[in-house]
Amino acid sequence: MQLGDLGWMVSKTSDLALVPLTVEEFRAALNGCPSSPTSLPNNASAHLSALARLACEADEPEHARTLLAPKARGLVHIDERSGLPAAFILWGPVTEETRAWLAPQGLAADFEVLLIAVEAARRRRGIGRGLLDAAIESEAKGARWVLGTGNVPATERFYRASAWEPVGLEPGYFERTYGHAIFDGESRLTACAYFMKTTKHT
Repeated sequence: MQLGDLGWMVSKTSDLALVPLTVEEFRAALNGCPSSPTSLPNNASAHLSALARLACEADEPEHARTLLAPKARGLVHIDERSGLPAAFILWGPVTEETRAWLAPQGLAADFEVLLIAVEAARRRRGIGRGLLDAAIESEAKGARWVLGTGNVPATERFYRASAWEPVGLEPGYFERTYGHAIFDGESRLTACAYFMKTTKHT
């Protein structure tokens, strides 16, 4: 497959070359997770296999599938050397569980970052921030954005540095949602940390 066949775009706020990620493609990638009841077909492309590895790192497939609303959309960053996915972002309308947390705080949002992942070897190169910026660029000006992440200091610093404002914690979120403890490396996630950002109208 030629790179030009993928429908390339370049983010205005970074030099990342990106291709669209559809709900159908991401759902197919989740089949490659070890805990998935299904699996990738034997003739799966290298592109889909690489995306599957990222998807499995980003979330457990059972939970990730609950995020795949029809209006969800995404972008994939393709590594220039390998020509394979090295990072992705998925966003869409705010989920019911996030709205349920926002409302009592007097908060509301238009879009939610559902999942984002960067290959470990390519982190700390501005790729994650570039994906966030590209997602925001693709939607209406003045939109309110929200995301939830594990309460890991390094992750929280990343979002603050990317101009996302912390708006609160939801203790016990991961045990309630997944039914078991969730770890980021050796750190047990004890709460979901919510961040918001409102884009400029101009």
